[in-house]
Amino acid sequence: MKTSLLFGMLLAAFGSLSLRAADRIWTGGLNTGFNASSNYNNGVGSLGPSDDLIFRTQTSPSLFSTGDTFNFSSLFIEDGATGFNLSGGTITVKGGIYVSENITATISNHINGYNYTDGTPLVFQVGSGGSLTINGVGPQGRPLEKLGEGTLTLLSGSSGNHYIDGIVRIKEGTLILGNDAVLKRTNGSAKTLPVSLGTAETTGKLSGGGAVHGILTTVSAERSIIETGGDGTLFIATVDASNGATFNITLGDLISGDSSFTGNNLDFNFSGGEVGTVYTLLNYSSYVIDTSTFNIASTGYELDATFGDGGWLIDGDDLQVRFAAIPEPGTVAFLSAGALLIAAAGFRRRSHC
Repeated sequence: MKTSLLFGMLLAAFGSLSLRAADRIWTGGLNTGFNASSNYNNGVGSLGPSDDLIFRTQTSPSLFSTGDTFNFSSLFIEDGATGFNLSGGTITVKGGIYVSENITATISNHINGYNYTDGTPLVFQVGSGGSLTINGVGPQGRPLEKLGEGTLTLLSGSSGNHYIDGIVRIKEGTLILGNDAVLKRTNGSAKTLPVSLGTAETTGKLSGGGAVHGILTTVSAERSIIETGGDGTLFIATVDASNGATFNITLGDLISGDSSFTGNNLDFNFSGGEVGTVYTLLNYSSYVIDTSTFNIASTGYELDATFGDGGWLIDGDDLQVRFAAIPEPGTVAFLSAGALLIAAAGFRRRSHC
């Protein structure tokens, strides 16, 4: 009973537990032989697919050469390895890549997913305040699962394509697609890769200026966030936001696709913009939407009721918006500070009750 209770407490605290019976903690320096036994805590030189590779202090180990291929179970980048940068060669990962809280890491290798046939996902877990940037080609040939409150960034690498065999689940934290980075199916040109954003308990965010060649499905306005962030155009072939979603849009940016957009109970947070200017937010060939269910969550933005349907207009393939009022940047900062003061005052009153 005590053992079961302890396991439950650990599972609640960490979300998931990895059985790391074959920990291979890197103790070597830079530019050293990757399979040299002196470079590991347990003195074993050969790295195998059942071994977990762990970095705790090294920031830029030059372990791989172009053309080298290494297989291991999971890669752990832990406290003390902030600024970690791994490059060169090809790595095949069975379990996942795990980055601790507040750790910044970059991997420029070609990343393959171990050839599971049961749909086991390749996990990228990044702790709160942490970031992992994949600057190579990958992940390849497996479903992808994003966990942890931190940020995973997929850059374009050498080809721009990150091939997924299965589904992409952005369960928690942020997935950023860099400009020219593409998430797509491993086989075929059809833009049908399934992508889910958020869960009933955790919030997932998709951001950037890359492309999703697939069908994005949201959970709710609270748990599913799509963000442009000043990166130009974010391409998502098909969007099903019938359960709601939040859109954080820098006015002038665009979310586009080549199929349909379905959405109700959508929250919009805007930044930038000018009064009287018509802004195109979405570009899709067909819409199933009800603008009366849309909500502008950002403070100070007021729709121009004389434009379209209460400030919203579908013009051909474009969903457009125009504003009668937009807050000055200083006003936004003042209102935000005021809200914090009010919240703090409320907290102090509750503390003395």
